[in-house]
Amino acid sequence: MHSSKKSKAKPNQLISESKMPLSLNTAALLTPQKITHFSSTDNQLLFSSPVVKNFSKPILNFLFAFFIISLVLIWEIPTIAKEIPKNNYTESTLKEVENRLKTSGFSKLKRQENLFFRKVVKNQDIQTLDDEEIPEIVIVKKLHPDSVITMSAEVLLPQKLQKPLKIMIMGDSMIQEDLGIFLENQLTKLGFATKRVAKYSTGLTNRKYFDWEAYAQKQLIEYNPEVAIAMFGANDGQNITGRDGLLHRYGTAGWNDSYAQNVRAFLQVNSKLVKKFYLFGHPIAGNPEFREKLGRINSIFESVSAEFSNVVFVKTWDRFAVNGNYSAVIADKNGFRSRVKYDDGVHVNGQGSKIMFEVLQPEMEKDIVF
Repeated sequence: MHSSKKSKAKPNQLISESKMPLSLNTAALLTPQKITHFSSTDNQLLFSSPVVKNFSKPILNFLFAFFIISLVLIWEIPTIAKEIPKNNYTESTLKEVENRLKTSGFSKLKRQENLFFRKVVKNQDIQTLDDEEIPEIVIVKKLHPDSVITMSAEVLLPQKLQKPLKIMIMGDSMIQEDLGIFLENQLTKLGFATKRVAKYSTGLTNRKYFDWEAYAQKQLIEYNPEVAIAMFGANDGQNITGRDGLLHRYGTAGWNDSYAQNVRAFLQVNSKLVKKFYLFGHPIAGNPEFREKLGRINSIFESVSAEFSNVVFVKTWDRFAVNGNYSAVIADKNGFRSRVKYDDGVHVNGQGSKIMFEVLQPEMEKDIVF
């Protein structure tokens, strides 16, 4: 008991009598009151410890970075706020956006958008889609509904022709007989107003005998139809007097050029008087001589028609062939097989006329609401 009292020492004596440098582990065992008695020398030893140095550097770096970022945000926030567009699209603003699109380098983007909206129009369920299902480019419609949708409907997406419509049917004996009669009756049943003008033994070769270029123009101006359907060529495989005044024998390069000039002149005058012009090509012929002639004429019709945006060349050659060869018996779309031409192998009969219309109608439905 007595000896234990002597062994006790005062706190001040314990610290002052220590001859060893104070380490970090030793400091951690002391109470706060005892730490207040550290000398300046001891403090220097404590904070010069490698552990303390390694611990303090990351914190100081973090605090410095946070301080810099805060200054940048405080400086830039007012500027960013001014640049955020408000949802206030006046008519003048929308017109300015359209003008900038027209004068900037967005032509490629607009072509891609045009293709997309053409696909959208064909989708009958587009109005039932949720916002999440609509492709991203459609979001433009939400930002500028009046501007973009109107431009798409009027410029990017040509509308189909709608009834009431007037259709003029013109041509040679093919239109004078079975084919022209069938077309006229069928189109009338479908709700179109029709007029048929035809002349036997005529075509686009001999303008002195009959000038279809001028006659068709007169008829179109008087009737004023939206659509025209024509068929020529059965009588055109003969020598031609070109617009240069020279006679060109059939089958020569000069004949090809002269006949193409006549076809081009006919379409230049008459295609601009209607919205759509459908030019029939001939089916394959049974007679080898006519097969060569009509094949040559079809080729010229097709190439010249491609020069006019509203002219459609209607191909029928392969539809009347079996494995590339002429056949007098052809099946219609319902599978009914029957003779389709008269004995000359050129003029189609009633069943052949039906198949000709089966080829024509899908082409017309691309541009016309039936």
